[in-house]
Amino acid sequence: SLKKDKLHSRITTLNANEVLIALTIGAVTNPTAQLAVENLAALEGIQAHSTVMLNKDDEQILKKLGMDVTCDPVYPSENLYYV
Repeated sequence: SLKKDKLHSRITTLNANEVLIALTIGAVTNPTAQLAVENLAALEGIQAHSTVMLNKDDEQILKKLGMDVTCDPVYPSENLYYV
């Protein structure tokens, strides 16, 4: 993956902010992505659940979108320094 091979990141998944950036860039040429960006406001007030604990940044992004998110008390990694 780009994050692992080129950026030498140990966390290779996209965070919520990176997903929103990619979606916004894709919206320039992709009508489906554009529709998704136009409807982000519809996420306000919805409830979502994660099967692992989210990091602080992801929690803040989802909160800014107005989502009510719960999660299971499970770390996403065995790395106890997961941020």
